[in-house]
Amino acid sequence: MVLTLRSIKIAGVEKYILSTSILPFVLLGLEMLAAKFDLTPTPTHDSVFWISSLLVMIGIIQITASKHRHAAKTKRLAATANTPATQSTT
Repeated sequence: MVLTLRSIKIAGVEKYILSTSILPFVLLGLEMLAAKFDLTPTPTHDSVFWISSLLVMIGIIQITASKHRHAAKTKRLAATANTPATQSTT
């Protein structure tokens, strides 16, 4: 648990969440690889699996993109507020 929290702190929360959104597809690949070696039965996923996995991944990407846009907008507004032309000299 401590190592997990430390790795989240080092990598950043956004990168960690983005990487976990890909996890269902990675696990599906591992299942298919195990099925090739007859270790597990061949995975059969219906459309609900694909739709829900894609929706979760798209949602996480949208949230991350929105946070980046908001941070850039805030940074841009802070930069224009601190320019010498807009500061009063009273």
